[in-house]
Amino acid sequence: MSEAQLEPDGARPAVDPQRMSSLTELLRAQPKMRLGSDLLWQLFAQAFPTRPQGPEERALFSAVLRALSERKVIRLPSARNRRLWDDSARISLPRQVTVVQAIRLSTDKHWQGFPWHPRLSFIADLPQLPDEQLAFLKRVHEGLVSGSFAQLAPMKFRSLELTGHEKRLAGLAKSQLFSPGRLDLHLLGCSDEPLPLVWEEVGQGSALILFENASAFSVGRAILTQIKDPPYGLIGYGGGARIARSLPYLRTISRRVRTIDYVGDLDRDGLRIALAAQRIALEIGLPIPRPAPGLHRLMLDAARQFEHPRGWPHRKKRAPDTGSDAELLAFLPPDVRDTVAPILATDRRIPEEVVGPQALAALWHRRVQL
Repeated sequence: MSEAQLEPDGARPAVDPQRMSSLTELLRAQPKMRLGSDLLWQLFAQAFPTRPQGPEERALFSAVLRALSERKVIRLPSARNRRLWDDSARISLPRQVTVVQAIRLSTDKHWQGFPWHPRLSFIADLPQLPDEQLAFLKRVHEGLVSGSFAQLAPMKFRSLELTGHEKRLAGLAKSQLFSPGRLDLHLLGCSDEPLPLVWEEVGQGSALILFENASAFSVGRAILTQIKDPPYGLIGYGGGARIARSLPYLRTISRRVRTIDYVGDLDRDGLRIALAAQRIALEIGLPIPRPAPGLHRLMLDAARQFEHPRGWPHRKKRAPDTGSDAELLAFLPPDVRDTVAPILATDRRIPEEVVGPQALAALWHRRVQL
């Protein structure tokens, strides 16, 4: 269903322009941008006190919401997400809408004569400045003058402090206010907030084995804690594709990490994650993750035992890949690349969970003996 199907086919009920203007003002006066159906009905009743009742009221409400959407006053939920629509009657209605706040520009350009902090001198050259951004910049000015940004704080706290909303600063950081030579998050005293990475001590050494998925991490932890002198002192779970955000967390832990062995699914997504981990580690000065010795060969052997030497098909249909398989294969040990290449070429996969605890224990016991 599309937004054009808010009401059934037929003539749309006439909408009083004056009542529409009144409802628009009520919507834009709300403190929150996302409004639920109960509040929408209340505002509708306030703006249309002489509205009809029964099915005609629902039809008029639908017509009003559609008109507001066309005028960019509100944004309706996606028609594909039926959880956000009330389909209990002949005319479907949204369970919530998002108010599109009008951008108001200051017309007198008084910001050009304001005594800005020297780090904010660029503001005087701005030809236009929305009121919301002007209010934000004045709070930044006050923080720089008072020195309150000297104490680092999480980005969401700083966002609440400067904008009144915990996520608004992230949006502003993508605007022209944060282009080179202007603002940056370091200037605002925003601390780095790496996603916590799950890790545990399993021995005395400084080597870390990092798994892409939680199940394999649990199996590996159980085995390593049973080995008297394990080949790894730490074991971690990178959180799949979130590793780009979680890997920097290793810089905050108390244990020294000298080497990182990584293992994930043998497919394009898994190898992309491995390469992303290498890039992030290089950027932040961590040891470069390398293929965990023996693990990928063990995965291939296990797949053969399960009678799937070329892997399993992906459950979901996937978009065509535009990257180079050669680049992905370069992460792997040379002795397995030729075997993995046709698995990638046919868009199949071998999950890291294919390795059972007995095979994993045997591999690590051999490494200890070596």
